[in-house]
Amino acid sequence: VCPESADHPVKLICKIAQQCADLYRTDFERECLDAALEINVADAWTLMQYGDHYKRVGEYDAAINCLNQAKDLGDERIALSAIADVYAQMGDYSRAIEKYRSIPNAVEDVRIRTAIADNLRREGRFAEASKEYKVLLGGDTQVDRALAGLAEIARREGHLKDAQHTYERILTSLGDLKGR
Repeated sequence: VCPESADHPVKLICKIAQQCADLYRTDFERECLDAALEINVADAWTLMQYGDHYKRVGEYDAAINCLNQAKDLGDERIALSAIADVYAQMGDYSRAIEKYRSIPNAVEDVRIRTAIADNLRREGRFAEASKEYKVLLGGDTQVDRALAGLAEIARREGHLKDAQHTYERILTSLGDLKGR
């Protein structure tokens, strides 16, 4: 089958696979992804989705393999970020941080910087994580996530009042957003 003519059925099958994942039917999700790859073994999106599937079911080596294949097909930034997510899921936070930092222009991407800060926090590198979260607070996006990271650091360091105040600040800002 010609890859161009396979695009539509592959996309439909991948959409069904995503619905299966949303319903926690990983068995049917895998069948759909297998069918999509039978149609086009070189579909980067299917490989990305399969990598995510493998991550969720704990098959980390298979996840990284699929994501590396997708990266080689041209989805480098997304694939590297997904590989970093796999390492974070495995609890290998240093390797996740290393992979996030290897993404081209990572410093300019708020989502990647937030993921790095989250993994620094998970690894117990609170000073570095706090510094990163505070840089993120200077922007307009990811503020609540950065504040939540700082609150979690305060909680883990035993500064419960500070953590409580920060969580209350987040809840207040969320309430303000609802009122708009």
